[in-house]
Amino acid sequence: MPRRKRGDGKGTRSMTSLELESYWSWLPTFRVVAERESLHEASRLLQLSASSISRTIRLLETEIGASLFARAGGRLQLTPSGRDFLEFVRRSMRLVDDGASALRSPDVARPFRISIPRGLTALVAIPTIAHARAADPMACFYVSHEGDERAVVSGMIDLAVVCSTPQPSRVVQIHAIGELEVGVFCGRRHAMWATTNASSEDVMRHPFVTATGDLMESACWPPEHGRHVSVELGDMALLQEACVASLGLAVLPIAAARERVASRTLRRLASPTLARACLFALRRPPLGGSDRAQVVVETLVRVVGALASG
Repeated sequence: MPRRKRGDGKGTRSMTSLELESYWSWLPTFRVVAERESLHEASRLLQLSASSISRTIRLLETEIGASLFARAGGRLQLTPSGRDFLEFVRRSMRLVDDGASALRSPDVARPFRISIPRGLTALVAIPTIAHARAADPMACFYVSHEGDERAVVSGMIDLAVVCSTPQPSRVVQIHAIGELEVGVFCGRRHAMWATTNASSEDVMRHPFVTATGDLMESACWPPEHGRHVSVELGDMALLQEACVASLGLAVLPIAAARERVASRTLRRLASPTLARACLFALRRPPLGGSDRAQVVVETLVRVVGALASG
């Protein structure tokens, strides 16, 4: 794709500067389209017409002299050149964002954004933030539960903790955080409390209490075992309370239930055996300078290691 000709570059600004200025304003649109690979989705997010976005992409391709997308029906697929250019754009935007963050006063500093499964917020996220704040009292954090690789790559999340083994990626770094043992628990007034040799089939006859969106539970539960859910809670903090009240059986991390087990208000059942929660952290590769993400990763490893060792 030939690039259209520009001026001779004479004057106070270099030709490189002029070239960059000619398409700089199109880069945010390109990034949204490239990360969604859908004109319709990009149009919704940017609140621009699909035709306007298409024109911007065509102008950008003409300006830099490379085809960035292959058109396939209603979708756009990045070409190899498009994937490379997207990575350059992401890195450039991160550098600008890091530079702006460095200039902000501490009271308006951008928070470090962590995504973590709901079931691990109190157990893992809070101690991790406490350790990080002890080392840097001015650090600011934002915790959510919806992050995935795409959220990390797009910059919406700085670090995402996941409970299933992620696929190798060329755009994010994957760090093994550790493993947490998970079990099925019941309260003192539950029919299973006095049962010592219950099979998995016996356990499955009883209803469970669960928390909405608990990714850790879904990752650890054996798919061959179906079960009935009688209570679904929107607040993860209430899950243990519901189990203590014998409203149903509950899947909980062993570390989270230790105090309740010690006080004999919860009991772990021997069956079924659940897979351990294997925790991984996803982050963008560092660009140099201060690397808070690496500090958080190292803190996560220590916190999970301490929980696992009991």
